[in-house]
Amino acid sequence: MTQLSPSTSPSRKPSVEVKLGVGYETEEGIRGTAGWRDYSFLGGARQLGVSVRISQLYRTIAADFLQPHFPSQTSRVRLIFLQEQTQDTTYTLNETRVMPRLEWEITPRLTTYAFYRASLNLLPQGDIRTSVRKALPDAHPSRSVTSGLGVGVDLNETDDLVNPTRGGIARFSVEPVGGDLGGDVDLVRVIGEGRVYVPLPFRFGAAGRTRFGSQDETNGSAQIPIFERFYAGGIGSVRGYARRRVGPLASQLLPLSVCNAHGKNFVDCDQPVGGKSLVEMSAELRHPVTDTIDVIGFLDAGQVSLRSWDFPLGDMQYGIGLGARYRSVIGPLRVDLGFPLDRRGDDSTWQVYLAVGDTF
Repeated sequence: MTQLSPSTSPSRKPSVEVKLGVGYETEEGIRGTAGWRDYSFLGGARQLGVSVRISQLYRTIAADFLQPHFPSQTSRVRLIFLQEQTQDTTYTLNETRVMPRLEWEITPRLTTYAFYRASLNLLPQGDIRTSVRKALPDAHPSRSVTSGLGVGVDLNETDDLVNPTRGGIARFSVEPVGGDLGGDVDLVRVIGEGRVYVPLPFRFGAAGRTRFGSQDETNGSAQIPIFERFYAGGIGSVRGYARRRVGPLASQLLPLSVCNAHGKNFVDCDQPVGGKSLVEMSAELRHPVTDTIDVIGFLDAGQVSLRSWDFPLGDMQYGIGLGARYRSVIGPLRVDLGFPLDRRGDDSTWQVYLAVGDTF
């Protein structure tokens, strides 16, 4: 739904927009969203927006302000405020975050950025799984402040921002947290990602993605908090597995006697604990069956390591599957059926994923 501001004539694009939406995604469940944005806030193409999202996984209130052409014609400043509750299977996180961000558009395809994030993180101790608390005794502070300064670069050489079929995307970022910046969390994080899209004969297309990340404690920090650790598995990661079901489990860090002590609750030890390094890889083969519908086959792989700067390429967990894409005006609507090739614990034999937006 769109609402015209009083100062906007019918012949011009509305300066104020209101959106309401209801959707569904496998991991989030039913999702309700609402948003308001003024595209001419105080004039000069400034923008101010407020949004709300409610699902079984996230409850979010966010506000952002955009100042274009500052401090130069090719740069812009964003100020983001976020209040969010993440209710995951292993813990609940309440986060309040403020993040100013400076973006510099070197070319229409190449953007660099720098940001500062300050957040207050609250972890209700009663919501943390017992096995996770015991496996990571120093990784669940009930209250902590995070202060980090990050820089990065984004390169987009694709032929279409919504439905790319040719070209590639590269992203890289570095974020030191804590130290002279203050706060209670001390680490340095590096993340790199690449995507490639290739047209093939007979109207086939191929797409590939790889993502690497690693982080290490600094300044004598005992452990990286559970909400800052890397996780893998699920709809946007390694399909065939449920959310965060790729990588180390609490049972791998605890003595068998501790898990057996839970008796019938042994499944409590079958919980993800994340790690300090991450590697993910995906490949898709795509083919259109109509003007708006594609079918795909995919192979995903990924793993999380408990060690920093360790990418376990020889110990990957794999998933395979089939899917379909409907190219709508709001982006691809997708359904994927994935099968895990390395099941563990209570992993299901298959997973169905429903979402809006392409896989990568």
